[in-house]
Amino acid sequence: MDQNAQISAELILFAGLMLVIVLVFATVIANENELNMVATAARIGADNATTQLSILNPTMSPVRVTKIYMNSTTYGITITLSGTVTSTQNTTLINGVMNSMQAQGYTVSGNTVTNARNNYTFVINSSDISG
Repeated sequence: MDQNAQISAELILFAGLMLVIVLVFATVIANENELNMVATAARIGADNATTQLSILNPTMSPVRVTKIYMNSTTYGITITLSGTVTSTQNTTLINGVMNSMQAQGYTVSGNTVTNARNNYTFVINSSDISG
């Protein structure tokens, strides 16, 4: 019996198994990386928009982005703020997020962002969105 052929077959099987494992992890990592990139661009846009609002309206109470919640099933993204904003300010915030997403190369339509893999829908969640 040729021992060298046995070792070669075992190496081929081992290499094949490693390749399958790497491909499975690469798929998961690519999806998570995309979600992280979208969340980062959304946070930067929301932070810039809240800064712009506070500069343009000095009487406005400070508002900051406290959390970005991403639903990985529906690809809905909720940006939570620390304070209240009016509906006009909410529109400014959504526009700031969409401008940031567009600057990152995503296709923007309303409050929806599209790329090669998914469509993301953005919502601003404030303590109270008033008139």
